Amino acid sequence: ASYIHEACWDPPNVQVDDKHPHYFLMFLPSWDFGEDAYTEATFELTYLDQYIDIYIYAADPATETNNAANYNILLGTVETTTWGGSGTAQFDLLTALDAADFEALFKDQAILYLVADCHYVFDEACLHLEAVPIPATFLLFGSGFLGLIGLRRRFRISR
Repeated sequence: ASYIHEACWDPPNVQVDDKHPHYFLMFLPSWDFGEDAYTEATFELTYLDQYIDIYIYAADPATETNNAANYNILLGTVETTTWGGSGTAQFDLLTALDAADFEALFKDQAILYLVADCHYVFDEACLHLEAVPIPATFLLFGSGFLGLIGLRRRFRISR
């Protein structure tokens, strides 16, 4: 069975610039899986009127999340292609983050602490997570395998 989590943050449009970055929280699911159980982990940012590259950072919750310097795990960059452009950028967190950062942000955590900066209007952010717990898969496979062995033994004994 796969687990799916979708969380969106949709505030009234917020003007963001380098002196006023936008800090926000994304609530995480209650499951506690390691990175290897995830089949998908994406983050989307919808923005309006962009005129400088946008950077999205996360803070490791083990640090002081009220300190701006701790927002140092880069999730992705929305590069400026058109002055005053708008759109939605999607980041694949399984490839954007190394295993240690992924585990720090998602394993044993209830909140993903994020900040987006530069010059644009923040419209919406969405986090999409899908996981298939590997231990459960092995348990199912293993119990089926043991059942086949048991059937084989049963047929040997009855002969």
